[in-house]
Amino acid sequence: MREIGGRGIREGSARWPWRYRLNLDPVAGTVCGELAVEGWEESRAMADWAEARSCQAVKLALGEGKYEIELRILGVRIHESGHYSETDVQVEGRLVKCP
Repeated sequence: MREIGGRGIREGSARWPWRYRLNLDPVAGTVCGELAVEGWEESRAMADWAEARSCQAVKLALGEGKYEIELRILGVRIHESGHYSETDVQVEGRLVKCP
């Protein structure tokens, strides 16, 4: 099991500066973890993105395309206060490309 983290997610031609924290198992070809973002506009955009894809597999490239993964969304956590908003999307899936 190997943990990776960083910023920058791409789905097709769409790009987001979202953070990712994922556990990879290159032998089994599995991945699990979370995608995260802070900020009111960014949090709403991520929550809407997750809701639109909640019943399907999503292919993503991370960072500069070093990793490609196919995920399904397990759940969304939204934390909002008067001055702060954060959204985390829990995911699991499989590795498509791993260096």
